[in-house]
Amino acid sequence: MGCSESSNSPAGERDADRFPSRFVEEQETLARLRQFHPGVDLADNWIQQFAQMLRSRTEEHLDAWLVQTKSRNHPELQSFACGREKDRDAVRNGLTWSTNNGAVEGHVHRLKLSKRLGYGRASFPLLRQRVLSQAVEALASTRCVLHLKDGG
Repeated sequence: MGCSESSNSPAGERDADRFPSRFVEEQETLARLRQFHPGVDLADNWIQQFAQMLRSRTEEHLDAWLVQTKSRNHPELQSFACGREKDRDAVRNGLTWSTNNGAVEGHVHRLKLSKRLGYGRASFPLLRQRVLSQAVEALASTRCVLHLKDGG
């Protein structure tokens, strides 16, 4: 069927390792869902395969996974696969490159948060002052960290 249209955790550390109680709760919920909806088991297995590709950075299985997923009689999986296929180059890059744009996204998020906090109360000059002061603070803390790493 055709298409109509990384994290703050240390490398290798999974949420199950960091939050064991949440993992147990999620597994119990998943077990209950599997009892009532047989399609959940299939969906979970396919999504876990995709997640394993992400964790192990093995893009050579991507094409086969997309073809098999789209051939399943499961609309949600087909939709997920179509979304990955539309942006295949980005998915392939995400599976092969060790770098990402997480730092840039963090800065954009912080800027939008500052703007949202001042909405209706502050003017552009105040927003500019806030952003610049945050940048100066970030630069100063980076210099301190670099200074400590150099042993100075």
